[in-house]
Amino acid sequence: MHYRLLFRPPLVWVTIAECILAAAAVALAWHIWQGRHPGVPSPSQAAVSALASQPPTSSSPALPSTLPSPAPAGVAPQAGPTPGTRTDAAFLSRQIKELNRVEAAFEDLEWRMTKALADAIENYVERVVLPPIERSERTHP
Repeated sequence: MHYRLLFRPPLVWVTIAECILAAAAVALAWHIWQGRHPGVPSPSQAAVSALASQPPTSSSPALPSTLPSPAPAGVAPQAGPTPGTRTDAAFLSRQIKELNRVEAAFEDLEWRMTKALADAIENYVERVVLPPIERSERTHP
């Protein structure tokens, strides 16, 4: 295979389009990750913190405070729920029963689709493929 075959117009355009789509997907994923990651401030949060760190001047208008106020002294912040998966028996039992129900429904649907496809193939062979073959065998002994 010659290397020039790789640079024929349809393949080149499809490859360029795929690279553009992949880059867009990576950029979107990065943007979403940056927005949801608590350790990395988003650009808007960085701008607000930069404005808040500047000392106010008499010529600048007063900005409303968007930052949360600090907790009162002597009061410890309350911890939120711990991350993780629930492992109590009742929850897991409900989840497994639901999973088994959905899996059984999916298997039933899959079996019905396979049976319908097999019946369609059999019907096609019996009604479309075999009659011309049988006719040609009868006419040419």
